[in-house]
Amino acid sequence: MGDVKTLTNFLKYGKEEIEPDFKPDHRMFIFWNHGDFVTVCRDERYRVDGEESALDLNEINQAFSEAFPHASADNPPFEIIGFDACLRATYENANNLYGFTKYLIASQETESGVDWYYTDWIRDLNDNPSIDGLRLSKNICNGSILFLKNNDNEDLQKDSQVATFSVMDLSRSSMLNFRKAYNSFGFFLLEMTQKYPEESFALFDRSSQGISYNDAMT
Repeated sequence: MGDVKTLTNFLKYGKEEIEPDFKPDHRMFIFWNHGDFVTVCRDERYRVDGEESALDLNEINQAFSEAFPHASADNPPFEIIGFDACLRATYENANNLYGFTKYLIASQETESGVDWYYTDWIRDLNDNPSIDGLRLSKNICNGSILFLKNNDNEDLQKDSQVATFSVMDLSRSSMLNFRKAYNSFGFFLLEMTQKYPEESFALFDRSSQGISYNDAMT
């Protein structure tokens, strides 16, 4: 699972062996298993140099590029790519999959141990196979949060208070605006660290946690 060849072959198998019989109008791909900011799908049984293998950003891009060499932002091969894994709603992950999917579903924080709640959105898809990708993506996110919130299990209810799911629009216009904002923020932080090398990181940490502080950097 953590080998890029496995992902590449799986994508090609679906495209070349399965799709000709079904001729689907839309594609959806879900990564499942442990994730972090850099890797996903850690495989404890397949080891490289004694370590668990995992797919990093470059390997994911390599697999999708090989299976779909003509992919573009104007004609992405997938309607949805989702990560039922922790910590994958990042700029790097979105940028890496730009041109391969219209929408990216992922969690900013760690996921609950029960992962996504599949029952309702699969029923929605079964009842309406032509459902819009954005609507289906929102149903996946909202359904997973509501499942935790309305569960009788107290631990899952607590998970709902910190659970995060997001739908990211990876269209050309959205990503261009996202990149401009991201780069502007990066330049701002660089300027602040140069002006206030000792205080800036502490102030940024406090502000990201919603802690009030003196406006020393303005």
